[in-house]
Amino acid sequence: MLIRRLQSPLIMDLLAPHLDELILDLGCGAGFFTYEIGKRVRCIGIDRALPRISQSSQLGRKTVFFAKADVQEIPFPSSTFDKVLLSSVLQMVEDEQALLRECRRVLRPGGTIVLSVPEGYIYATGLNRRRGELNQRFGAARGYYTRSQLVELLTRNHFLAQRVEHSPKRLGSLLYEIQLYVQTITTFHPILEKLLFLILYPLAWLDRFDHREARGCELVVQAEALKWFTASSGSRDTLVTTHSKRNALNSQRMGQTPRRESQNNLNASIQLAMDWLSHPEMRNASQEDASRGGLNAGYNSKKQSYAFVYSEITGYGISTFLNMYKWTQDKVYLRYAQEAADYLLRIQAPEPGRPEFGAVPHGMTTRHPAMIKTYWSFDNAMILHGLCKFSSFTKEKRFARAASSAGDWLLSMQLEDGSFLSRYDAKTCISRHQGALFYEDGGCLHVKNVLGLLSLAALSGDQKYLQSARRVCEWGLTLEDSEGIFWANPMKKYVFTHAHCYAVEGYLFAHRFFFDSTYLHVCERAADALIRLQNEDGSLYKRHRNRLSPMSTIRDLLIPKKAADATGQAVRIWLILYSITKKERYGKAAEKGARFLLTMQDIYSKDPRLRGGFYYDCCRIPGKTIRSNIMYTWCTQFGLSALHSFSNLQKPNAYQNMMEELF
Repeated sequence: MLIRRLQSPLIMDLLAPHLDELILDLGCGAGFFTYEIGKRVRCIGIDRALPRISQSSQLGRKTVFFAKADVQEIPFPSSTFDKVLLSSVLQMVEDEQALLRECRRVLRPGGTIVLSVPEGYIYATGLNRRRGELNQRFGAARGYYTRSQLVELLTRNHFLAQRVEHSPKRLGSLLYEIQLYVQTITTFHPILEKLLFLILYPLAWLDRFDHREARGCELVVQAEALKWFTASSGSRDTLVTTHSKRNALNSQRMGQTPRRESQNNLNASIQLAMDWLSHPEMRNASQEDASRGGLNAGYNSKKQSYAFVYSEITGYGISTFLNMYKWTQDKVYLRYAQEAADYLLRIQAPEPGRPEFGAVPHGMTTRHPAMIKTYWSFDNAMILHGLCKFSSFTKEKRFARAASSAGDWLLSMQLEDGSFLSRYDAKTCISRHQGALFYEDGGCLHVKNVLGLLSLAALSGDQKYLQSARRVCEWGLTLEDSEGIFWANPMKKYVFTHAHCYAVEGYLFAHRFFFDSTYLHVCERAADALIRLQNEDGSLYKRHRNRLSPMSTIRDLLIPKKAADATGQAVRIWLILYSITKKERYGKAAEKGARFLLTMQDIYSKDPRLRGGFYYDCCRIPGKTIRSNIMYTWCTQFGLSALHSFSNLQKPNAYQNMMEELF
């Protein structure tokens, strides 16, 4: 008990309990620290053989609980506790690494572990020669650690030691060793032991005034549980540091002064992407412009011009701006979302009786504004999802009516087998477009149409949209091969990774809506396939199994292109699956993918039309990597979403947040 009281101030300082935290006192013994922690926050004490803890001592303490269990088989699910305390426990077990792995399992990502272990006696040195006897007496398997041994052990088990101190210090160690020495040479009556404690403790109180670096007989360590995505490479800061080093190196090559570290972190990348998407020219913010509020498809750095106004991306824009408002509480993003929604309503086909009634056209040219009167099923499903989200947020009926019209048109494009026609061309009045490319009729990307259909079903309560979503989910399984990969379309000429990810996103959304485990298994198979396809740098190639033509096959073999959009989507998929399954392979894959995404972002250009955007793809030729000239808007939208999810995975309700923010 003396050693516990001596260490109490330092241990409580290192634990630093905060409101609403849940702390585990592992190997709690008589519950000294359990009760101390319970005065501030909820604490659970676990021990293999709990002593007689009177029930009366727990009355009125709604923050203190005890459980009888083996410390190496903690009876709680993963990521349950904010902090774990191991007070003189590590040296008592045979398999110390198994104990630390179990602690890491029950700790939430980035959680804290505080532990104390004996280092060696500094006054009663004769006790050091009797270690075997003392270990046997106290039931210890190991007994002693040096500072370097302890730090190395923690590092091997993915903990980052942040603070290592001796406690008790010199006076406290002297008094504790006196007590221990007396106990080893004679058998004390319990009353005499308490009397010795009462004599020594008042003197030991002075120990806390010793300087921080003073030696002592025990080590107390505070360490951080490295997050799942850093098990092989350090803390999340490793990702940020890698990004920062790359940025600094690029700056030096460009003759610039490297930016401050605070600008070279993940949050800075997220903010830059938000700024790029918010640029007035990207949003066509001019009051006189007919395309006001619509988002451009992208920016070409070589031509220094924006592409056409893209309706699908404007639908994504509604969701993205609503997410940005949620993250920042800045109402300017609500205005941007409103402008995007208003633009889509202005261009929605208004004439009842026509085949395109209720649909939103593909887009609008920018130089001489003219409508591109091709109506795509996939585009309208993504627009439908954005309009439903905005209608739910604002409660304005005009957006709900527009969503219903778009939804009814979308149903008219669905075939009996559940697949969708790709588009209706108002100029030629043709609605069937068969071909080998991913965007033709029956493409696997149409599984993602369930986002719009299920959002409208939730908004309107109409069962026909639910039934449509079920049918496309069942049809989509016909494009899945035995390895979990989705072919681009029924012709099965190639796998387009971007479209494969679209299908997985659709099944993730369907799983959340229907609670159907079949869809979750589909997602896991497809996500595992993506892991097998992932390159060492974290990227994903645009195409696989290409049999479109001999030339395209040769081109893909010689100069395969790495896609930012598919990688951003894959990161989101892996993060969502990690939050559901806690399988570490998804976390590691997401971390690698996030690293690659950061290399695809332009963060140093002085041109605001470039700075913060994500380039579409890149390829490797001998000596260097070449990035494309185009920054497609959806690449930045997916990249922003992925990096934000990556940086906030440890927060409560991460799965719910990611699914609500999915677009």
